[in-house]
Amino acid sequence: MGDEEQVSRAVVSCPNCGKVEVPTEGMIIHEADMTYEFTCPECNTNVFKRANRSIVKALRMAGAREEERVKKPVVEPEYKGDAPLLTLDDIIALHFELEDDEAIKGWIG
Repeated sequence: MGDEEQVSRAVVSCPNCGKVEVPTEGMIIHEADMTYEFTCPECNTNVFKRANRSIVKALRMAGAREEERVKKPVVEPEYKGDAPLLTLDDIIALHFELEDDEAIKGWIG
């Protein structure tokens, strides 16, 4: 038993499975936005959680690694249709039509 390496573990909460135990060496700290992430050992979901400074410090001391989160740029999909794009005016008009029972009955027939 003296040759076995001790692995630090943390009890964390998965949104699907509830409380689970994960090795801290598999956890990732994103200190810039005060979050950490782990993969749930039960359902294999990648989970992101907010953290305060004391949690970040404790995870770091227990062996979690730090990574800088790289924000991916949002890429607008290229529009390939023939119909015109929706405008804010279209959305507002739809909102008012959805409040009008007679308009909805006209759509349904």
